[in-house]
Amino acid sequence: MKEGEYIILNNSNQAAIDKFCTDNEYIYRFLPLERLLETMQSGKMVFVSPKKWNDPFDNFLFRQNIKNTKTFMNKLYVLCFTHNSHSWAYWKTYAPEGYCVRLRIKTRDFLSLMLNERNRIWLGKMKYLKETRIVEELQNTIGLKEAIESDKINDIFIKTFLLKRLPFKYEEESRIIVQSYHLDSGIKSKHINLKDIIKDIYLDPRMGKHETIAWKDYLRQFGIPVIKSQLFVDKTIKIH
Repeated sequence: MKEGEYIILNNSNQAAIDKFCTDNEYIYRFLPLERLLETMQSGKMVFVSPKKWNDPFDNFLFRQNIKNTKTFMNKLYVLCFTHNSHSWAYWKTYAPEGYCVRLRIKTRDFLSLMLNERNRIWLGKMKYLKETRIVEELQNTIGLKEAIESDKINDIFIKTFLLKRLPFKYEEESRIIVQSYHLDSGIKSKHINLKDIIKDIYLDPRMGKHETIAWKDYLRQFGIPVIKSQLFVDKTIKIH
């Protein structure tokens, strides 16, 4: 899947889904430790309304004055993940003052679970452009205002929703977009046997020895391998 492309997650698109899973054996989620605790204890993956996001470009369309109260925009929930398996920028971004973890998720297993959802679901890969280009796209997309007033999610919306500013390109982000049949409170959860999809948990490279031991001991109960990132481990390098 190229940047800006997307597919509907349903059985009729199985060939495209299979190709995505073949090209991307694993996907990754970075979370603050406190969010990991919620995830493991509840056994849920959380999808969030973009209305709760901070990036003014990511939630720009959700801040428009929409008169139709039945618009799909009020029933849209998103889970973001990355194809970048190890990035110092991610460790810092998700836990600037604490610790972060990375979940390595088996793509095929996770998408198979999503196929069982009765909601309408899309999988799309972000396209990174200069800010001026994104502004041009938003201003020049004919029918965009009408599109976000609609009851059902549409191609015009998705194409603009998959645009992101170039400084965030390191994220290598894709999104699962869910149009729910029900209006929730900005958060939608899905019960998942996390052991079935999470292949391992990486602990923050900044974590100290005793904290690492404590967290590994705690997380062992979930039956998922736990590894500390070796990003800052001193290496023995022989030069001649």
